[in-house]
Amino acid sequence: ICPFLVGAAIVPIMGKLGDMFARKTLWIVGFIVHVIAMGLSGIAGNIWVLIALRVLQGIGGSMEQPNGFALCVTLFPKSKRGLLTSLNTCSGSAGAGLGVAVGAWVVEKIGWRKIFIIPVPVVLVLFAVAMLTLPSKPIDSDKTDKAQDEPSSQGDVEMQDREKADGAVADTVDKDDPNQQKQESGEVKPKPTLKDFDWAGAFCMSFGIFFVMLATNRGNTWGWTDWKLLSLFAIGGALLVVLGFVERKAEHPVVPLQLVCDKTLFLIIVAQWCQSMSWMPGITLVPMFLQDFAGLPL
Repeated sequence: ICPFLVGAAIVPIMGKLGDMFARKTLWIVGFIVHVIAMGLSGIAGNIWVLIALRVLQGIGGSMEQPNGFALCVTLFPKSKRGLLTSLNTCSGSAGAGLGVAVGAWVVEKIGWRKIFIIPVPVVLVLFAVAMLTLPSKPIDSDKTDKAQDEPSSQGDVEMQDREKADGAVADTVDKDDPNQQKQESGEVKPKPTLKDFDWAGAFCMSFGIFFVMLATNRGNTWGWTDWKLLSLFAIGGALLVVLGFVERKAEHPVVPLQLVCDKTLFLIIVAQWCQSMSWMPGITLVPMFLQDFAGLPL
């Protein structure tokens, strides 16, 4: 559970750091941290070292995930973004599904340590291929997108009308942004530094999410009326409430409130949350049920 707790707590923070600084660099560092921690987990001397390395894996993964998606959007033309983000999502889902079946066989036949060691050379090869093929700057989309911009049917015309309407809404939101107003007035916005990062918002978000998730995870163990559990829920909820006030005044907020308050984006977030809630139990709980209660040799 450690990588999921850490990842959920700091993924938005790593995504914001990628927006402010170099996404590709942050993605590379996260990849390296993840691979090193994964390899060392296979030779961990005790359970506490293993837990620490798994937490480190979660940190590396939280640097990879949001910035990997962002690279698909920022480096490639819009005609390719849907395909690339779909492949990114499908590969993650397929890996999670196959990992349960293949991992169970490896644990039974070879040992649990090989679960962490075997993927390392494969991942390193794929990382080398990615570094050789990933463009260093955004691909010019003028030529690649020209054909797609021409409407070929009534459906395409309606789609373009909706995109124009969405663009108008985005322009309206941007006009309320003081940074956008500075750009329109000709003022040059200085390059952000670590001092400009929303540290207060990052603190409230990371610990708020961490405490709420930890309390949810410990509910069946401690009891849902235990004072420790209720304290974690109270502290986490209070931090998330404070987060809303902090983000209203932050110059570079971790969670821009104008995005969260957008109806369309909010519904997308809720739908994604429900989708994740539906498939995660199938990956984590169903194999345990089949093995412990159904008696299947998984």
